[in-house]
Amino acid sequence: MVTSCSLETGSELPLTSEVVSQFAEASISLHEGRRGCACTDKPLETTSQEAGLLRRPVGASGDHGGMIELVSALYQERSSSFLPQDIRRDKAEVEIACGNDKASGYGEIHLDDFIDMLNNAGAHAGQNFWDLGSGLGKLVLTAGLLGMDATGVEIVNQRYQQACEAIQQAEVQGIGDEHGIVRFLHGSFYDIDFSDADILFINSVLFSDEMMKVIAQKARFLKHGARIISYLGLPDAGDKSSVGTWFKRGKSINLKATWVSGAPFKTYIVVDNNRVKAAASQVEATSIPPP
Repeated sequence: MVTSCSLETGSELPLTSEVVSQFAEASISLHEGRRGCACTDKPLETTSQEAGLLRRPVGASGDHGGMIELVSALYQERSSSFLPQDIRRDKAEVEIACGNDKASGYGEIHLDDFIDMLNNAGAHAGQNFWDLGSGLGKLVLTAGLLGMDATGVEIVNQRYQQACEAIQQAEVQGIGDEHGIVRFLHGSFYDIDFSDADILFINSVLFSDEMMKVIAQKARFLKHGARIISYLGLPDAGDKSSVGTWFKRGKSINLKATWVSGAPFKTYIVVDNNRVKAAASQVEATSIPPP
């Protein structure tokens, strides 16, 4: 049975198949703030003032110095383990999930560059942010505190557990007054539907070609105009001078990271949201007999 660690109750509760089927989820509504309730039995009534808050731009990093300090302090004692036995375990988890252990390596994007990236992408409160390979969850928590509904997907269990502990500590400390839903999923993005993403972030430095192919196929189902930011390129995306079948290539951006002072990330805009066409192409691909 799939279970969810509920940070409100501190207990483990079964999840329905409508919520999740093949992975465990931890979600949090930070001290029940304005946008923290994810209840499905009582519709949320939104006033005109609240509607304005939901459309609030995230703003530049210079506007969020205090929040960056709070999040950084929250993660000061948290890091991905580099002990030999833990590295072997992490590689095994990743290899089981995607057939390649290369993606078990770890690195983080600096928060100020991340916030500026969101701001330049036109992100605003109420949008859906997804991070595939979210690690310890620092970017996901930050996006949530900026008012977005943020979801991180992580296959390595020890990183996922630390992400859950971080948001639990954030709730105890009362970090953030106006925020979106923050949740972490433990599992493979191969099995997860992220088609509601307005902004999809992929720190894909160590991803394999096969992993990028899977992401590109699933990203076809994103809504028209959704933004994708990825270190590695997406197949069938065209180039800077032409529009691909599914995505339009944007300007590359440099993001400061723990492994380099400026990592070049590619940006894309989803230009075709014909789900019937996408489904037909997937059926056609799976029906072709192997050579």
